[in-house]
Amino acid sequence: MQLERTGQSWCGNLSLVFALIPIVLIVLLLITGFPILMSLYVFVVGILPVAGALALGLVGIFQKSKRRITAFCGTAISSAYVITFAAFAWDNL
Repeated sequence: MQLERTGQSWCGNLSLVFALIPIVLIVLLLITGFPILMSLYVFVVGILPVAGALALGLVGIFQKSKRRITAFCGTAISSAYVITFAAFAWDNL
């Protein structure tokens, strides 16, 4: 007996939204021409929603009765953000 998947998971949707928030902020900062220090501040502050996106994405991926496309997308985006931040931090040690 197979369960039928119904709709996208709420955790997956929130994961995708939280993962896109810092990216939108950084793009807006680059378009408006704020100093690089302000961009760095938004990059660091962006870790909080990305950490939430990563956690919610993992919860959404493990849901069996919902579709998990948005959970995979949110987890992939937030993982890329964390890896980029880690590489940036490692390079500046």
